[in-house]
Amino acid sequence: IILSETTKIIKQAKDDDVQLLVYVLIYKALDEAGEKLFTIADKKTLLEKVDRDVLIRVESEMMNNVSQEEIKKK
Repeated sequence: IILSETTKIIKQAKDDDVQLLVYVLIYKALDEAGEKLFTIADKKTLLEKVDRDVLIRVESEMMNNVSQEEIKKK
């Protein structure tokens, strides 16, 4: 996540850790073709139906799968 995205996500989450996790997932989860998996319309469902620990695990995996080459590009 680049700095400008981080600022936007933190403001939207309003100091709520679970909302922060949901926003990161909405903005950063992509399929194999690079298309977004979620939209802001999915926020309510993600907040109400997905376990916090699952969000943490998914996002941890997403961050661990970023290659060093991708990091250098940013």
